[in-house]
Amino acid sequence: QIRIIVLYHEDKQRLVVQVTNSVDPVQQQQRIQMHGEHATQLLQRRSDGSSALSSNIGGKALLGAAALLDGQCTLRFTPTATILRMEVHAPQQESIPMSKALIIYFLDDEATMRRRYKAWISSPIDPASKVFPDLN
Repeated sequence: QIRIIVLYHEDKQRLVVQVTNSVDPVQQQQRIQMHGEHATQLLQRRSDGSSALSSNIGGKALLGAAALLDGQCTLRFTPTATILRMEVHAPQQESIPMSKALIIYFLDDEATMRRRYKAWISSPIDPASKVFPDLN
């Protein structure tokens, strides 16, 4: 199960986007033992078990975008979930049209993960979703 929360704090002029994935508790306990509960450092570098071909482009992009927007990005492991949270400076709230389509843009240059993401692009994820960068 994946939960996506988008909040705007008008008084602080902050936009928060949080993605929470439920996890296998046994595997998650292993992650916590290996990396700790506060695992933001994994966004900056490959972790044990990552492919040697991965440059960690997605994590670096998240951290870079957060830094450009005077914010931060964090990754936490709890016994029942993985929580990725980005909070950035957003001086003006904007109303944008929303659709029920779940369009996701995946960013990864590691072949195994790219295949996995492409396989995920099926209902309920909209076929307009894409995997970047385009390596074709």
